[in-house]
Amino acid sequence: MLKIREKFILWRIQQGKIKAFEEIYNFYAPKIYKFIYFKVSLIEDAEDLTSQTFTKFLKYLTKKKTINNLQALLYNIAKNLIIDFYRQKKQVSLFDDKIKDQLVDEKNLIENLNLTLDLAIDIKNIKKAIEKLDNEDKEIIILRFVNDLSIREISKILGKSQINIRVSLHRALKRLREMIKK
Repeated sequence: MLKIREKFILWRIQQGKIKAFEEIYNFYAPKIYKFIYFKVSLIEDAEDLTSQTFTKFLKYLTKKKTINNLQALLYNIAKNLIIDFYRQKKQVSLFDDKIKDQLVDEKNLIENLNLTLDLAIDIKNIKKAIEKLDNEDKEIIILRFVNDLSIREISKILGKSQINIRVSLHRALKRLREMIKK
């Protein structure tokens, strides 16, 4: 979404135009949901946290007049809600039983498509390896490869320089490759 268009839509939201909020929601909700879902792994929790993200966004809009980067704001709100979610649940594991069931379904799908068993093993190993990465590495990999965000967008979301993000991503991928080889 173009920055000028975003600013106009935000202005319309502040004027009480519901359709303007729907436009922002329809554009960003799938991205935010995917980001949250990969972190919490339960559909219900991801849906709740996505709703809370947009509720907090609306409250933020009523208090603050200008927003420099809407996407970064939404991801930061979502990230903070995820942190609160884990504090409340005291839950550390990235994957739960539902995700493991989905992995079995993915494996069946792969077999149905006549892909090799090696590919299924690679996918399982990658997911296990991602689980073992520290939170910052997981977050950068999720934002880059699951949410398909650019280095620039990730740097704004995480509040770090683009060079720092590139180096962190490179190191995280290197650690991931080493874990997978083992």
